[in-house]
Amino acid sequence: MAAALAAGETPSPETVAAAGDNEAVRPAVAITALAGVALALAAYLIVVPPIRQATKVPLENPPEVLVAKAREIVRQLGYAERPADHAESYDFLDGYTDYMQKKVRGIAEWDRVFEKRPSNFIFLYRQSPRYLEAQTDNNGGSVTLTDPPSTVSGMVSLKLDMDGRLLGFDAVPPQRDTSAALTAPMDWSPLFRAADLDMTAFQPASPQWTPLAAIDARAAWTGAMPGGLALPIRVEAAAWRGKPVYFEIVWPWTKPHRMQAGDPSYGQRVSSILGNSLLAGLLLAAIWMARQNLRAKRGDSSGAIRLGFLAFFLRMSMWLCFTHHVPTSGELSLFGQGIADSLTAGAVLWLTYLAVEPWVRRRWPQTMITWSRVLGGTFHDPLVGRDLLFGILFGLLYCLLIAALHYTSVHFGEAPPANFSLDNLMGPRAVVGMMIAHLYNSLQSAPGFFFMIFLLRVLLRKQWLAASAFVLLWTMAKSLPSDHPYLYAIFWILVYGIIVVILMRFGLFALAVTMYFIDTTNQELLTTDIFSWQGLSSLFMLAIIAGFAYLGFRMALGKRKLVDETLLQN
Repeated sequence: MAAALAAGETPSPETVAAAGDNEAVRPAVAITALAGVALALAAYLIVVPPIRQATKVPLENPPEVLVAKAREIVRQLGYAERPADHAESYDFLDGYTDYMQKKVRGIAEWDRVFEKRPSNFIFLYRQSPRYLEAQTDNNGGSVTLTDPPSTVSGMVSLKLDMDGRLLGFDAVPPQRDTSAALTAPMDWSPLFRAADLDMTAFQPASPQWTPLAAIDARAAWTGAMPGGLALPIRVEAAAWRGKPVYFEIVWPWTKPHRMQAGDPSYGQRVSSILGNSLLAGLLLAAIWMARQNLRAKRGDSSGAIRLGFLAFFLRMSMWLCFTHHVPTSGELSLFGQGIADSLTAGAVLWLTYLAVEPWVRRRWPQTMITWSRVLGGTFHDPLVGRDLLFGILFGLLYCLLIAALHYTSVHFGEAPPANFSLDNLMGPRAVVGMMIAHLYNSLQSAPGFFFMIFLLRVLLRKQWLAASAFVLLWTMAKSLPSDHPYLYAIFWILVYGIIVVILMRFGLFALAVTMYFIDTTNQELLTTDIFSWQGLSSLFMLAIIAGFAYLGFRMALGKRKLVDETLLQN
């Protein structure tokens, strides 16, 4: 590799992969790194779960129980027909954290708030007399409250809290209805019982919120949410021919999301046009650069194809895990969208790699050695094992720094972090899908950081200047929008300093490993109660960290023994 660089040539991927050290890591170093992983993981389990919202909100009922409660409520409200299909998911109560953050200070007070009604988490349930066919792949092919649209008679949607109490209800009345209008006053009490609210504690009010369904009766009430917080709430309800078609608890922070938004400002339109133009320009530039590299035979065609196929495979695996599959022709439409998205992801990564990788291999090949070995199929290698082991270690250290930042932000009045996905509560298929999604995202984020440092290195010509500029730019971007920029800057300098150390000392492969374990640890490791129903993702994550750390440890040692056999003989 040195000879090729001295001659002004671009070393081949095989030459880069063959460069570097092939010797195993010393046992003392490997043992220290493995012990560091164990200690960092233990510290994370002690420090992080106690400040996570996922461990503060009571989660006594698994999804199966909440589905049963939702179906019971639907039957009690007069919709006794057996559905052909149903779907469920979790979500955050929109606006809850921003509202509470203005009133709550300190972790102890947040603990008391999260134990009371309303919960920050809600359970969404939909059922239909026809199969629920998602119309777009925007949500990974999953069913949401608006996809597919509620246009089929008999469709029902519910929002429940974590104890199965009703928060919202929508039903589609019959398209053709010959029943007589209700002459007696509408009985709204079943809705209040489903919501576990005392109807006598609420005062009648004029209705203000209108549903999409046809209605012939409306009512509204005002009062306070029981449970200790005494939040002022409004309850809105509507019915058609004596059956409820709408119920909603309107919170102090609730906004009418169906109201028409204003037109984008001139600045927003200009920003959108410039952003789209920049993306189009970058795509055209990547096509031109890839073509030039291929014509000059500098491009790593086989490596780009492997990366593109990996991106395609990961995207299709995500489609399999997240899509609500149905035995209808709608499945073919979703499959086509999944194929199209996966092909696009693979093609973009293939094109970008062909365009940029030869320049990196020409100017900074030292950072590509392990990456080239892995991409070339050399997995069982001491250098690969070393970078895998240290990538996990740095990922956990990064997570601990983020935890320190969260502790600081909570001290200054911000809400405990909710930087995790509620899909982790939806069972094995969703958990596996999330871990695949993190792997796919690491293929995007790690090269993004890498190429940014590379460009800075080319522009500034000094490695230490490029590293300093990278840390400074990201620290400013993260710290300046906060209320305490100088204090937060300390954390972000350390956080992005870790990224620089990984890249400069170990290279791109170790950075990709670090980014993967940052995302998965932060979003999957929710609780130390790993054998509870909500602990599935945490159990998987612990197994993955332990398994890959041990694999990296054994690979890094190569053929070396942990203890010198001659010492044992003496």
